[in-house]
This record gives sequence, structure tokens and C-alpha cells, in this order.
Amino acid sequence: MNSKITAALLVVLVATAVAPAQEMDNPNAFMEAFAKAVTADDFAAQSKLLEANKDHIVNGFMIYERAWCKWSTSDQESLQKAAEKTLITLDALASINVIKGQKSRFLATRMPWLQGLSPEQRTAKVKMRDLMDAQFDGWNKVMKPGAKPKQEDLESLVSAYATSVDLALHGGLWEDGRRWSRAHPPKMLTPVPGYDRHFTICEAADIEMVNVAMTEHGPDMQQATRLAAEDPDIRAFIVQPRPPEDADPDVIAGSRALCVDGADPD
Repeated sequence: MNSKITAALLVVLVATAVAPAQEMDNPNAFMEAFAKAVTADDFAAQSKLLEANKDHIVNGFMIYERAWCKWSTSDQESLQKAAEKTLITLDALASINVIKGQKSRFLATRMPWLQGLSPEQRTAKVKMRDLMDAQFDGWNKVMKPGAKPKQEDLESLVSAYATSVDLALHGGLWEDGRRWSRAHPPKMLTPVPGYDRHFTICEAADIEMVNVAMTEHGPDMQQATRLAAEDPDIRAFIVQPRPPEDADPDVIAGSRALCVDGADPD
């Protein structure tokens, strides 16, 4: 082979090997590109996209999470297939996020919880997320590793949480007669020590807080499960959505089981 041609090919190959992935303009664009790389089974492309779009990872995951919840409850075959592909993309993103050394295992620990939701709970989650997303779009600002959200971001998040709680209390989540306000009073399981913004929302909504002790690995799930089984007025369980690095898998599995199996119909 001609030496000039050989040299040219080497330049092309090296350039291709080191070319960085494009930084996308928004989380949707990042997830679309990442999904294509997953479909192509191109781990290198997935890795490059992850490195170039760190600020879009959590927001993108949350967008696709909502889409999966909505499509997986549809009767349409096309949407069911879309849900399957979406779940594969979510799982790939969660896995590579850990492989690439991200400090937070938020995505990986969220996957089993997400897959454990019943169809009704997925429908309710979509409704609540639509309400929250209309007021807050900065999930990456509060959930990514090392996040230091500004006060206005936290205030916006609290307002979004309060709106979703008000829906559950008075409007209901399933477009029928079920709503939290049927309890007298409605109660919330709240880990202690916990978060001021969660307690503020409960107090403002006249929701009685039922304390759950915190262990070194998270909430005491045996206590939480027992309390939920004993009191039919318990409507929800506040759980911080970003567990620590050493989170006990039993705590995560227990919170999912309590959510799915121990929940009141409201």
C-alpha cells in the first residue's frame, strides 16, 4: 500500500478514536443520542456521551423514567414496545454511570424501585411528575453528585412537592373517589432525622408525621413496614431519592416492597 495512503488512514483512525462526543443542548437530545448508542450496542459511544453531557444525566433519566411509566401502562402495542426500549436505555444509563466511576449510585438504586411499581402507581407517578415538572426542571441541580443547589432552586422544588401533595390530598391520583383526605387525619412516614422542607410541607397540609428511625444504612424498614401495616391512615413514606454509597440493598428492596405491597389504596 502507498505510504501516503497508509499515513492518511492512520490519521483518520486516530481522529475517530479520540474524537469526543458532542455536548448536547438539552437532556432530551442527550437521551436520544444515548438511546441510539444503546441500540447499536456501542459502549464507546455511550461512554463519550456520558463524559460530555454530565449536566444532562439526571434530568435525562427522569424524562425517560416518566415516559416509561406512561407507555408501560398503555394498551397500544407500539407504546409497549417503546416502553421496552426506554427501560433498556434507562438500565444502560444506570449501569454505565456506575462503571464510569460516578460518585452517586442514584440511578442504579432507582432501577429496581422503578420496575417494582404497579401500573396504578406508574399512572399516579406520571400525573404527579407532570405537575412537578411544570414548576421545576432542575433535577440535575439538586440530585447530581456534589450538587450545591441555590436557595431559589430549593424553594422551587418545595413548591413543586407541595403542589403534588395537594393533588394527592384533594384531587386524588387516579381520577376516581380515592384521595388522601379520606383519612382523618392523613399520615406520612417521616425518617428522623429528616429534611426541613418535607416537614414544612406536611405541617402546611395538616398531614400528621409518623417518625421512622434512621440507621447507618437508611430508614429502619422493619419499623416502617410494621407502622404501615398497623395504621390504615398512613398514606405515604418520605424517602430521600439519593441514597448514600453504602446504602443497604435490603433498605432499597424494603422501601419498594412497602410502596407496592403495603400501600393504602388511596
